[in-house]
Amino acid sequence: MSIEPRPRPPLGHLEQWPKGTSRDGWELWKLEFKMPQISSGEAGQGRLIYLINFIEKKVGFIWIYTHAEFEKRPPDKNLKLLLLEIMDNYELSDESKNLDDSGDDETGKDQVGENKSNDSQGA
Repeated sequence: MSIEPRPRPPLGHLEQWPKGTSRDGWELWKLEFKMPQISSGEAGQGRLIYLINFIEKKVGFIWIYTHAEFEKRPPDKNLKLLLLEIMDNYELSDESKNLDDSGDDETGKDQVGENKSNDSQGA
């Protein structure tokens, strides 16, 4: 996955987004693979639904299942909740990382203010 997150069919393909979940910079994919320890045929074939953030070049796993568990894929309402949670959390963590890098957060200001007040008391 780290080398080629977009495998060609029949191994992998773009998956249709549940209504209201698609976002710019993201792709939804499904990977199909053999699972020899499970029954043969389509029922034993593993499936992995995952997200690719092609701007940040990151992959996030959403759901792994077999055809025996879900004939097509997990229900859209369940996928929608997971997709939105993962993408929202990613965006929030990215924003907080940008705040940490800027040095403009309140903690940084407090530490600078404390150092100044301690220096003036000692003089």
